[in-house]
Amino acid sequence: FAGILRRDRRAVAASLLVGWSALARGQAVVKANNDRPLAEAASWRQGVAPGPTGVGAWNNTVTGPTTSQLGGDLDWQGLWVADPAGDVTLTGSGRLTLGAAGLNTGSLVNLAYRASGTLDLNGPLLGATALTLDNPTTHDWTGMSRVAFTGQLRLRGGAAPAGSFSVN
Repeated sequence: FAGILRRDRRAVAASLLVGWSALARGQAVVKANNDRPLAEAASWRQGVAPGPTGVGAWNNTVTGPTTSQLGGDLDWQGLWVADPAGDVTLTGSGRLTLGAAGLNTGSLVNLAYRASGTLDLNGPLLGATALTLDNPTTHDWTGMSRVAFTGQLRLRGGAAPAGSFSVN
């Protein structure tokens, strides 16, 4: 009986470590193949929208170009456009705040942010495709941790941000 308890204790400790490390990285919440607002649970395969520890992920579940409204203010750990079958466009109103996992546009499709609210980036900007920011709002990327983006960055409309914008 003591051996079973020791083994069970180790299994519980191992599963807690796996869970904590996955939470620290941010859990991927996969976009369903629909155009529902991103704040709605029905917009996501797992039946729950990403939150502050979640990463909104578009993969091959999305079978064509998709346009989704934000549906309100969203606070996610990150956004990842992996391998959907078409370009991704985000519209509507609200603010999208991305945490330490940042924004990864992948290397297959383009991402357009056309929502009327701010895109706050507090992590890395990664990717190799086109990222279009096409709205009338100033974006806050002061928390951006690093850039490994080799695609096209298209800035359209809106007011010039206070301070400077430079690319090295």
